[in-house]
Amino acid sequence: MQSTGQAAQQISVVTGCASGLGAALVSSLLERGHRVHGIDVRAGEESRICFHACDLRSVEATEAAFARIAQREGDIDNLFNFAGIRGSKASVEQISAQEFAAVLEVNLFGTFHATRSAVPLLSKRGGNVINVGSILGRSIVPGASQYIASKFAIEGFTKACALELASRGIRVNAIAPGTVATPINLQAFESYDALMAAYGSCYPMGRICAPQDVVDAALWLTGPNAAFVTGQVLYVDGGYTLAN
Repeated sequence: MQSTGQAAQQISVVTGCASGLGAALVSSLLERGHRVHGIDVRAGEESRICFHACDLRSVEATEAAFARIAQREGDIDNLFNFAGIRGSKASVEQISAQEFAAVLEVNLFGTFHATRSAVPLLSKRGGNVINVGSILGRSIVPGASQYIASKFAIEGFTKACALELASRGIRVNAIAPGTVATPINLQAFESYDALMAAYGSCYPMGRICAPQDVVDAALWLTGPNAAFVTGQVLYVDGGYTLAN
């Protein structure tokens, strides 16, 4: 790209854009002047993005969504794979094969489908892929085998993609947050204080993760100060994985 004396507008794609961390990321990207394409099964409240209704579990639907983005933009700068689900709490004996597979279909295969579809758009000028892991990719708790399996897999997938795509100027990293004060968690515990009472003592820094903590880490990984960083998993957990 030719230099015009001004930084070119960044084009970013965010999966899971309608709620939670994805919605928080979209807001920050818009504040920074990015042109944003959002992918989710339903639209969120943000009207300033180009929204693509898409079930990432479907190869065909994902490819079609990225084909529309390619037709409109030509290429993109960043893919943020923020779509994900946790599933119900159940032991490995209790959980059904269908429930186990459902989490991997979204968290792992959805990330794979989006990444594979985005690579040709990113390859034109390099770019970034940011995946979402979890503290449960390192610290194990009972009753979440399906979610833990998906997040362990995300870490391996991130490193494999980083190695394969480095020569094409594409950096691939992941963020691994702890317990985040997202609307769905706050609703489940009825208040921030209740959520803090349940989990805050687990974190050496004395609080749980704010959505902006995760967003800032993701934005740093796509920025110029991380230009030589790829294949890394950045734990945004206030020291949780050091203590647990």
